Amino acid sequence: MRRHSAVGVTVCLMVSALAAPVTHAADEISPACGIYQANHILVDGFVNKPGISLTVDQLAAMPDQKNIDISFVDRLGKTQHHSESGPLLWTVLSAAGGIRTPAPVLDQYQGPNPLVTLFVLMIATNGYQSLVSEAEIDPTYGNQPVLVSLVEDGKPMTDAPYSTTNKAPAELVVPGDLRGGRYANRICHIVVLNGALASDDDRSPRGIF
Repeated sequence: MRRHSAVGVTVCLMVSALAAPVTHAADEISPACGIYQANHILVDGFVNKPGISLTVDQLAAMPDQKNIDISFVDRLGKTQHHSESGPLLWTVLSAAGGIRTPAPVLDQYQGPNPLVTLFVLMIATNGYQSLVSEAEIDPTYGNQPVLVSLVEDGKPMTDAPYSTTNKAPAELVVPGDLRGGRYANRICHIVVLNGALASDDDRSPRGIF
């Protein structure tokens, strides 16, 4: 408990050091971000409080902050090593009221595990999209420590370089991945969706996109 508290305090101090709001070029903001606000992440879809917008400070103040050392092969074939700190993705979804179980679609087996077809989609400001399954991060299934990282190598994401910009406000961190393809950064929108197939192909809550 003390370790988690210490990590949480460290993350809070790091993100509070931001001198100015994170901004991206207007032509870089994807429509998939929804209602975009700098330094905010919109959480939508199959959660009990869809449409909630979380600030970096709110994310840094959440419980269950983790500090994880990771290695992965990047898009250029180079191995990167980093220390990442931030709340669990599961905790972020809990701040939006937690997962809302969708009604089974017409063609779906009416069985006892309606959550296993859900997935969580991360959307970056430039439209890059990456996902993890609900079962990967659910404490009653895979219980994987997937993070919404706010601090990399002891510095806020505003100081974490990526291409010609930075990784602010946050980056998805999937510790078990050998390659970095799912490490979406500049996250603006998190959406919980249902992957169950149906004849009418209606798999997402109305009005998300």
